[in-house]
Amino acid sequence: MSTLMSFMLDTLQPRLNDPENAKLWLPRLLGQMEDDEGIPVLPIESAEQDLGLLQGEHGDFVADTFAKSWSVFNMKPAEPDPQRPHPALKLFDVKVGGLQNMRVQKVSSQVTANGYAVSVELLPNHYPDPSQGLEMPPFSLSGRYLINQSLWADESYIEQIEGEGEFTALFQDCVVNALLTLETTGEAEQRSTVVTLKGLVLSGNAEEMPVLQFDDLTLEGDLELAEALIMYIKMALNGEDGQASMLDTVASLLNHTDNLASISISLSDYLGSGLDHFFGAVPEHGLPDDADNQQGNTPLDVYLFDRLRIAFNQSGSNWYLPQLLTESNDPTIEPYTHDHISIPDQNIQGLNYTEIELTHLTLAGLSNAYVPLSTWVLTSPAMRMDVELGVLPEGHAGVPPAPPVKLNTDISLVQNGWVEPVHIKGHVSAHLMDSHMLLNVLMSGTDSNDLYLTVTALEPLSGAAPVEFSVALVPRNSLLEGLIAGMLKKPEVQAPIMAELAEAIGNQRPELSDNFTLLVRAALNNQLS
Repeated sequence: MSTLMSFMLDTLQPRLNDPENAKLWLPRLLGQMEDDEGIPVLPIESAEQDLGLLQGEHGDFVADTFAKSWSVFNMKPAEPDPQRPHPALKLFDVKVGGLQNMRVQKVSSQVTANGYAVSVELLPNHYPDPSQGLEMPPFSLSGRYLINQSLWADESYIEQIEGEGEFTALFQDCVVNALLTLETTGEAEQRSTVVTLKGLVLSGNAEEMPVLQFDDLTLEGDLELAEALIMYIKMALNGEDGQASMLDTVASLLNHTDNLASISISLSDYLGSGLDHFFGAVPEHGLPDDADNQQGNTPLDVYLFDRLRIAFNQSGSNWYLPQLLTESNDPTIEPYTHDHISIPDQNIQGLNYTEIELTHLTLAGLSNAYVPLSTWVLTSPAMRMDVELGVLPEGHAGVPPAPPVKLNTDISLVQNGWVEPVHIKGHVSAHLMDSHMLLNVLMSGTDSNDLYLTVTALEPLSGAAPVEFSVALVPRNSLLEGLIAGMLKKPEVQAPIMAELAEAIGNQRPELSDNFTLLVRAALNNQLS
């Protein structure tokens, strides 16, 4: 895992491009964007844009054609004004359409002081119209225009001739690069995330200039040579100078302060609501205030880690630790079973007890797990934590199970010292109080499908007080049951029992790694589908 952001982006990209993904398909998200007054952000609109003069060879053609049109209508000669020989162009009711019809081509990120700078390359005009019941118009610029030509009709006065109409131009051979930052804002418990759109950069494919093709243009009124004027205006707008002017106008529209701010607000809202859906809502008391103790690559990494560790302890969360442990099946955690433990020979009141065996041992309640936030430490890309066991009240449908952790096992032993050895059998149970487990997990992978959680350390620990065992022999013998219970309470007897259980659980780190990986992958993919 290079960075958390690269993992997130590589995980999200195929989902943003999946029309079947009801939550994350990009065109749907873009089409739903609203500003802080609830007005749709798209399409981007502008009341007026002044393009200045249409210069170059094609601008000369337009100017000459206007002069000829005026001359034919007025039956006197005219020529472009030497003081302003080129036509001036203004746009009105301008609309940049089709910005929702985008496919994510490429994503990249860089670490910043408070999070990440992200570049998203978007390919326009990818989806057919309609798609998934949504309009998918082409990426276009449309509106009305007013063109003005100053003519020198004779030596005595200057004539102004104007034409207006509608236009639509389609973008071709281009990509849109969205430049964003994803960072944290606020302090301590009140931190949150903010997305800022820094700019939308229009560029061409293969390092060429983008193309804005003017094919649909009208000229209203009864100007002479109207068809020629339309042709030359198109040629001027499709020419090098016209394209440069129009693309500058589009860049100005896309990157207008109000537009960037509105999109930033929508993206921040999307991220905030998405994180609430993914992790569950932040509790009223806010986030943990121990960011200085965490070793994330960025403050945003630490923020997301804080959301995760809160979610692990929230019963309504999809990341609720007791639920994840309950769902573990290879190995099964709830209940955990172990076949056999041997106990060293013991002497009780002058009698030797040998062949002491615990069999069919079960631990019920290991899924009753809670991780105090203060014991979670992030050391990217690893986490370590101290999991307390059997401290939560019983939950809905037995998740988590009622406390405390319960041990049950069959016992068999041989009593020596009489004429014949006596074979003894029965059942033993105990409550394991003040139990906890030290757990270290290393995260790796490029995306959610490649994610792997390696359990690098797993150490079950019991409380300092000796465990009290209850013994029920078959047939019942209260005196002998008390003696065996006393034997099992000895530190030299309990130590190997707990040590073997700890070793058995620890030896299953590879299986637990595989199983935890499957569970977390499934939770991730479920949340993002």
